[in-house]
Amino acid sequence: MSVPFLRALTGLRAIAALWVVFHHYFDKFVLLFPGLELLRTFAQAGNMGVELFFVLSGFVITLNYVDRFQTWNGPTYVYFLRARIARIYPVVVACLLGALGIVTVADRLNLTLSTEGLYTPGGFVASLLMVQAWGNSADATWNFVAWSVSAEWFAYLCFPLVALIYHRVRRPGAAVGIAVTAIVASILLILSSGLSVVSPFDHNSLLRITGSFVAGAMMCWLWRNRSGASWNWGLLTPVLGLLAVVSATALTAIGTGAYWTLLFMTPFILGLAYNRGWLARALSTPLADFGGRISYSMYMSHLLLKMVLVKLLPAERFIDAGVVVRLGIVAVYLALVLAVATALYFLIEEPFRKMLRPRPRRKPALDQSESKLA
Repeated sequence: MSVPFLRALTGLRAIAALWVVFHHYFDKFVLLFPGLELLRTFAQAGNMGVELFFVLSGFVITLNYVDRFQTWNGPTYVYFLRARIARIYPVVVACLLGALGIVTVADRLNLTLSTEGLYTPGGFVASLLMVQAWGNSADATWNFVAWSVSAEWFAYLCFPLVALIYHRVRRPGAAVGIAVTAIVASILLILSSGLSVVSPFDHNSLLRITGSFVAGAMMCWLWRNRSGASWNWGLLTPVLGLLAVVSATALTAIGTGAYWTLLFMTPFILGLAYNRGWLARALSTPLADFGGRISYSMYMSHLLLKMVLVKLLPAERFIDAGVVVRLGIVAVYLALVLAVATALYFLIEEPFRKMLRPRPRRKPALDQSESKLA
């Protein structure tokens, strides 16, 4: 079956990645421009960019692969896992080696890293196997943001179960009910376990992705079955996006955690998939498409880059400088984030994906979609 390429969802990946970057770099930006303090809660809510990735992943992985899992098939499962490894693992290894290099150089130069003590051999091996987030905590070890890739890997391993649920859905109401139940249940399980819905790193990575991924899969069911296709998504989609951002910021401000925002974020992705209105057009531009394609490399590399920048070009050094100089420092930070992401995408992510990806027994119509979005 031909799988369409949903360009607006690719562009949305760029927004999600930039929100996470803003979340992690905000402490330096606000030093240079104290007026940005007004955006602190918006920046703190930036961890919801990861949730956005999780829902998108559930939607797109389902779109590309669910028809292959109408019944259990071992070779299909192996093909699926090999394809996912080809997609995510080269960047995982490259960034892990980058982290090793940074830690080694810092040790040789007697530089103290703010995350000293987290670079253990066991953590390195766990990160290499993509299981560092499977224990009692999403271990912030080596390349810290890779905890979410570890959670994604767990979701891929469980995808046949998601496909089983998908193929048993018969009515739109059931799909909506499963999506809402998955989101609410995951949050309530986190709360009932005494874990945190506020800290993005506190012991809940597998619960976090389960609710989001399943909800994304159900949005895919609704989209493929044209449920709600007659609605005015050109109007509804921007409204849902605004509600997602506002609720994430507000919930973060009052200290309850922003994960309830998924109740807006999930239908927002469905609306974008219908590709109507100005927002879908804006996220389908060549610039947004390019940002979406490098978003994974950007997400995986930006915090490692920050570890280097805070030593070589510390924002604290320029607090009393003129506006032009301070703007220049911010511009350099952002330019390097984009440059490193672009280099990582073209030199590692895309070449190795093509090299490692298993050849299908028949040429599918979904290769372009997977290369840019899945």
